[in-house]
Amino acid sequence: MTNTYLKSVHITNYYHKNSGGISTSYNNLLAAAERHKKFIRLIVPGETETIEEVNDFAKIYYVPAKYSPIFDKRYRLIMPWQYMPSSAPLREILMAEMPDIIEVTDKYTLSMMGAMVRKGKFRQLNRPMLVHFSCERMDDNIASFITKKPFGKWLARRLIGNYTLPSFDFHLANSAYNAKTFAEFAEEIRVDKRSEIVLMPEYKQPLHSRQLQSFAEILKHYPEFPEGRQKWFDRVYYDIGDGDGTRKLSVYWINGKGSRVWLQMAIRTLAVFGSSRMRPAFRLTMKCRDIVPKDISKTKFEVPDLHEIAASLAAEQAPT
Repeated sequence: MTNTYLKSVHITNYYHKNSGGISTSYNNLLAAAERHKKFIRLIVPGETETIEEVNDFAKIYYVPAKYSPIFDKRYRLIMPWQYMPSSAPLREILMAEMPDIIEVTDKYTLSMMGAMVRKGKFRQLNRPMLVHFSCERMDDNIASFITKKPFGKWLARRLIGNYTLPSFDFHLANSAYNAKTFAEFAEEIRVDKRSEIVLMPEYKQPLHSRQLQSFAEILKHYPEFPEGRQKWFDRVYYDIGDGDGTRKLSVYWINGKGSRVWLQMAIRTLAVFGSSRMRPAFRLTMKCRDIVPKDISKTKFEVPDLHEIAASLAAEQAPT
């Protein structure tokens, strides 16, 4: 029985021989891949299409890219059209690697990767975990290259809050200073008690229907996927602590088919409730406060009293 290890793909425009800290951090990550026996792939722009085998667990893909025409011209940039079309080079690399985690270190030309995966534009990847790594503040970039006026900071907050934050599952930052760019958006809600948001069309659908649809898509059979990833129990990994590491769930089941009748019935039931045909039924059960308003001018938003909330929480936690 062979071990199956998780695989992560890291995509950035900030890796080249003179890129300093970014290059150092990724080189350390690639070196650690062999020590921890974790498969790691790095996709970066380069002059030509090449593959560098760092060690048995780490590999660097260089995607042909031109130098940035503006801002810092030392860097080459992978542009959106190099991963958006079905035959794009970056997309082909992802399909060949089938990663469990995709990390994007970029707020600009690569940032649409997260939104595209979440919208199902990379369905063959079976919805990997999406991580955004922040190495710089957007408001600092806007101040350096566009404008230092208050409008620049306002624009950065809008982009971070309405675009970057919801496009990824998790966010990492290389310093507390860079992490504040996300906290400042949250402060508008907590302190100023107001913000400007954009609601995606999916929020018009009932919450429970969307949740069940997500579960159904996870457990769905995808015959177009590569062999070994078509069935859901071949796409879920678990470590039972037997010393063999993380492996597919199917290896723990007799004959690898998960043939218990109750499980099959549960999956089929979930598929029915998660289908779009059931949404009208869920919509009938929606509470008025959960319905996205058609006319924002006729909607009254209430801001709860934080002191009342704190008092109620304290009362609940008080010993009886």
